[in-house]
Amino acid sequence: MDKTEKKSASKCITESCRNYGITTRPHASNGLWLASLLFMSQAVNVWNRDNHSVTLNYKRSTIVILLGIGVILALCHLVPFLRHSVVFYLLTTVIATGTAMFPIFGQPTVQVLFKFILSDTDRMLVIALYMTLLIVTSVFVVWQINRQISANTTTRKMFHIIMVLVYLPGLWSQCTLLFLASGLMLGLLLMLEAARIIQLKPLYPSLDMAVRCFIDEKDAGPVALTPIYLLVGCSLPMWLHPMPCDLTDSAGLNLLKLLAGVLSVGIGDTMASVCGYLIGKHKWPGTSKSVEGTLASVVGQAGLVFLLYRLSFIHLNTLRAATAGAAIILNAIVEAKTNQVDNLVLPLVTYIVLGTA
Repeated sequence: MDKTEKKSASKCITESCRNYGITTRPHASNGLWLASLLFMSQAVNVWNRDNHSVTLNYKRSTIVILLGIGVILALCHLVPFLRHSVVFYLLTTVIATGTAMFPIFGQPTVQVLFKFILSDTDRMLVIALYMTLLIVTSVFVVWQINRQISANTTTRKMFHIIMVLVYLPGLWSQCTLLFLASGLMLGLLLMLEAARIIQLKPLYPSLDMAVRCFIDEKDAGPVALTPIYLLVGCSLPMWLHPMPCDLTDSAGLNLLKLLAGVLSVGIGDTMASVCGYLIGKHKWPGTSKSVEGTLASVVGQAGLVFLLYRLSFIHLNTLRAATAGAAIILNAIVEAKTNQVDNLVLPLVTYIVLGTA
């Protein structure tokens, strides 16, 4: 990890803890700004690079779309009249059309994206996997709603497993696609949450029902931040890294570092929560977290690293193995001591430690 990278990541975690407190859920508006700005900080770097490669064109297309979504949200925040359903749909249509036709080095954004999707068979297979996971997630949400029972800790961690299944193949073989998809999904989540907040018809009843079904004690405010934080946490290493994708469109030698969010949140936090909920008996002093959950977090993360090593997806020497072990143990301890913003803090802690090797 170079000095600029360390400074960027360290600043993020320092500001998060200082402004919000490690045990306090950030205010809703601050949380949305944080999620957006973390992506846009990397987006500015991407846009300003002199290399006009095809890969950068795809990333710039993502930035254009996110800026369009940002304009919609900002206007709705500043002008209450735009929150009415018909006006909102009209505004969205106009800005979406302008965004789709915005030129990226002489080509409309929508044309650049379609060329990107259709130009590679492996990429289309990964997209098919993502669509399958989206369908599975949608069916799972509908099933949970129909049960008319609020989701428990174990049920909610289903979304963490989905994120692991999204990010592992993406970082290994379709890094640019994952960068693009993570940015678009952030925009989509922000739009859906905005639609729920302004009670946009006919989406509001279904959105509100889904949120109420899966909401936990951490989402005490008017904005449901947990899904946004989960996406941001898994994406943070990729967004912060100056060059996440190599010439083969893989994370390559940076794979372990870019998996910091998947390791800490997708695996570690999931194992800690599920095992703590099911078999946790011995609590850490002053917290509701269990020692069993923390141990499960360490074992789960170490197991994934070992599996990736055995499959030759990552390369470990003594230093890198020791650093990975330190990162795993540290994020497991931090998870045991924090209650609210672990989806943001854990990836940053893990990313910083892994970057020292």
